[in-house]
Amino acid sequence: MSEHISYDSAIAITTLCICAYYAGARCRAWVPEYLLGGDAITAGRFVALPLMLTTAIVMAMMLFTARNSFDDKQDLISNMASNALQLDRMLAFYGGPQGGKAQVEYRDYLKYLIANPKAIWQLADRTTVEKFAVDIQSLPIPKGDTGVAKASKEHMLDLMAKVSRDRFHLATKAQRVIYPFSMSILLIWLVAMFSFMGVTSPMLNGPSFWFSVVAAACVGSISFLIVEYTSSSAGFITLDMSPFELVLRNIGGK
Repeated sequence: MSEHISYDSAIAITTLCICAYYAGARCRAWVPEYLLGGDAITAGRFVALPLMLTTAIVMAMMLFTARNSFDDKQDLISNMASNALQLDRMLAFYGGPQGGKAQVEYRDYLKYLIANPKAIWQLADRTTVEKFAVDIQSLPIPKGDTGVAKASKEHMLDLMAKVSRDRFHLATKAQRVIYPFSMSILLIWLVAMFSFMGVTSPMLNGPSFWFSVVAAACVGSISFLIVEYTSSSAGFITLDMSPFELVLRNIGGK
């Protein structure tokens, strides 16, 4: 996702709201005077109040949902990093020529993921099946094993599956779009609201205009946060990759 989409979205929505207010203010000259009396304006504002409240609630819900999605992705990163580090420790514990070979290939894979974030966000694998995955699945169980080696291998396979699953979940969550239908309906409501504000305000009144600018900026800032939390891999607010940096330090990377 583009690094500038959140800024573009905020500017576009803010501009749209201001233009809607200005268009409503210009249209005031065409509205019959009897429709702009005190009682008519009061009645219109009473009717518009539910729309304003609904718009505010919808934007709050979209922001809350986007923030929850951001937190879920951050939790996936932490889980993926902890399972990845634990798998490395298990390979070191298992030992043997095959275990050592699998650990070297696995660490090389982790360094590839950390050095290339697109490998996580876009599932850009180096090969169809990584060598370490084949090596872990083919680890031999020593003769006379009391169950420790078998249990360790099963645990490593489980950790490997969790790392792969979390990576796919993270990639699919990162590709989600920003509620196109809800956003379209919301834009229609915003245009209607700001147009009504322009029509019912005094003709080209300075304080009323600047109040609409402030209101539009507030709406734009909320849309900025929604897009930032939804994209999460690019922009001003991004996911914290420090858990992977901890993994890199522990496996001997720089």
